Amino acid sequence: MIFKLDDFISRLESEMHKIDAFKRVLPLCMPLNNDVYVVVIFLQMGLCI
Repeated sequence: MIFKLDDFISRLESEMHKIDAFKRVLPLCMPLNNDVYVVVIFLQMGLCI
């Protein structure tokens, strides 16, 4: 389970780097994206939030 969590975190960081270029243009999307990624990770792992 820890390996799976590390994989999800790694993918999240990769996606954040891709989105980072738009941070200045769309500053409000970053926290929303973070929240969505965290929820998706928990749902994929079968954890309740």
